[in-house]
Amino acid sequence: MAYSQYYGTRGSRVREIQKKLNETGAGLAVDGIWGPKTEAAYQKYGGEQQAGGEAEDTLKRIEYTPLTDEQIEKIAQEETQADYGYRESLENERADALRQAVQKSIENLDPAYRARLDALEKAYTGRKKEMTDLATSRGMGRSSYALDLENAAYNDLAGGQSTLLAEKQAKLQALGQEIEDIQKKLAETVAGLEMERTSTQNKASEALKSERGEKIQEAIKYNNEIAIKEAEMKRKQAEFEQKMQKSSARSGSKSSSGTSSKRLMDTGMTESAKLDSQKKQQWEMKIMENWNAMSTEAKKTYFQKNWQYIFNYSSPVARAMAKNLEKITGKKYTFLK
Repeated sequence: MAYSQYYGTRGSRVREIQKKLNETGAGLAVDGIWGPKTEAAYQKYGGEQQAGGEAEDTLKRIEYTPLTDEQIEKIAQEETQADYGYRESLENERADALRQAVQKSIENLDPAYRARLDALEKAYTGRKKEMTDLATSRGMGRSSYALDLENAAYNDLAGGQSTLLAEKQAKLQALGQEIEDIQKKLAETVAGLEMERTSTQNKASEALKSERGEKIQEAIKYNNEIAIKEAEMKRKQAEFEQKMQKSSARSGSKSSSGTSSKRLMDTGMTESAKLDSQKKQQWEMKIMENWNAMSTEAKKTYFQKNWQYIFNYSSPVARAMAKNLEKITGKKYTFLK
């Protein structure tokens, strides 16, 4: 388990967090000292929420669930269907408008030709009456001459009627062909839209599959890098623990021989001072004050050379320094665990 960034610290900030932890049932002494009990409560009761901070950075693997081919096809279809469905509906509406216009022309043919036929019959009737009146006035009555004139007029009527009917039929056929052409063009347009939609959908599907492949490779690469980093961290931790064991052994030997008054960097503290908790607290405050005034490089150099002495004398101070360096440099100090 990794310790929090507050472990080993003390002060008003710690007291505030302890109070908040107690509100959740921690039962801590609000003494402003972040020790094992406070750390345990912090881990148990969701400490980051109580501290009002953000969680520490950890090595996390990418959890990526790739889309299935069926899901990709569905997405690609949905992306293209709306656009091409709308375009197809516009083509159908345009064709319907054209068909309705032609149908209206067909419906108007009968009244128009009926009027022209009526005009022919009226002209024939008037002409026949004129010829009859003329033959009667000349005393010809029902002579062959009069009958010939009447037959000629009738033939003219029949010829005119035949011409009008033929003209009407030709127009009906032309309008019918126009409707067929509209239908044919609509079918061709819709087929073209469908081919275009299918092509666009296939391209969208391929793009999604390519993106899926890239994400899979990115996840694999990233997770492999994390695995390598974790292995390296474990290796360094093992090395560090070995060094710590050797250091502890040497420290014990020096203590038994009366040499534990080894200098504690820039403090002038000796073994006798360790017996005085007040002086120790003053020392801790002084060394942290000096520490906070250092540059990043100075901190790195100082800590590298002196962390063992500091840790043996005051582990909270060593942990506070290490946490500070972790935040600045990103380097993990495994002895804090």
